[in-house]
Amino acid sequence: MVSPTPLFFVSAADTHLTLLPAVDTNLPTTASTAGNFSFAACGFMGFKQFPPLLNKGITPFKDDNYLTNEYLEAAIEVPGMKNI
Repeated sequence: MVSPTPLFFVSAADTHLTLLPAVDTNLPTTASTAGNFSFAACGFMGFKQFPPLLNKGITPFKDDNYLTNEYLEAAIEVPGMKNI
């Protein structure tokens, strides 16, 4: 199996060490400056799935009882995420 050749590096603005390989290999770089904060994939998927959770009535909680009646332990189906 042949690995594809990288064309450029994508770096988060707050992780400058990721730019060193780009300099060493003379490849172009681009830095994400989304508030100088990089998101993990699961965080992105969580934000992406928030509107469907609203539509299903899962969030926001109706009252404080949802914090104590094991409601937080219930599994939910979220496309693209396992064991949520």
